[in-house]
Amino acid sequence: MSKRENQRKNLRRKAFSTLNEYFSLPDLAEDEEAISRRMYKYTDCGAFIKIETDRVVIGSIVEGCDFDTEYQYIKFEDLTFESLDAAIETTENQAHELWVWANETDMSADPPIF
Repeated sequence: MSKRENQRKNLRRKAFSTLNEYFSLPDLAEDEEAISRRMYKYTDCGAFIKIETDRVVIGSIVEGCDFDTEYQYIKFEDLTFESLDAAIETTENQAHELWVWANETDMSADPPIF
């Protein structure tokens, strides 16, 4: 294994460790499905999280309209509780704004832009 591959593997392992601790899951697991379920269950907007090669992606599909929130990207090396909190808060706020636009307005106005 090359040095670069080893670094990438270590960053991924550290990212899963951070995500597991954040979502109160066992530290040794690399269970993307369990992390995804916790994200969906414990956010008001039912946010999703995807774990990619070198980053996580957080977003939400808003009920009542054909819009998604703007995706929040966090590189593994920048993944902390604070960056997760910020990405989730941004996603929740955007989902709320889109939901209000889709469900409490006549929708003749343009949707919120983020």
